[in-house]
Amino acid sequence: MATTTDLLEAARAISADQQHRRISRSNSFASSQNSSRYSSPTSSTDLLPPIGDMPPPLTTFQKTSFAGGHILNDMAASLWFTYLLVYLETTKKLSPVQAGVVMLAGQIADGLATPLMGLLSDALHGQYYEVPILNIKCW
Repeated sequence: MATTTDLLEAARAISADQQHRRISRSNSFASSQNSSRYSSPTSSTDLLPPIGDMPPPLTTFQKTSFAGGHILNDMAASLWFTYLLVYLETTKKLSPVQAGVVMLAGQIADGLATPLMGLLSDALHGQYYEVPILNIKCW
């Protein structure tokens, strides 16, 4: 079983490989263009994929669905945080400042964990994997 250090090293190696491929692809794309706009390999346009590799634009239904999901997610989070504050202050008898610190700690933990999960996700290239310690399955 791979350790966290192994996974992070794999994520770094894959990220470096993806960036190398992106730069080499953009350089080959740039060399096929006659414009001097593409001549610098450090230009921000060189890191973009060629137009043919872009996914198709979202339909109106997809945009509306994403927007609706985002609204529902925000509503659920608002309810969760409101009731958590009430619970911490009334049941656990924390002061408002202490309850705020508890919630802030959760947000800081989320802010640190989210990029690490992104690296892990990128390292596994969207493959199905199990995390037996947490008893979860990701896909």
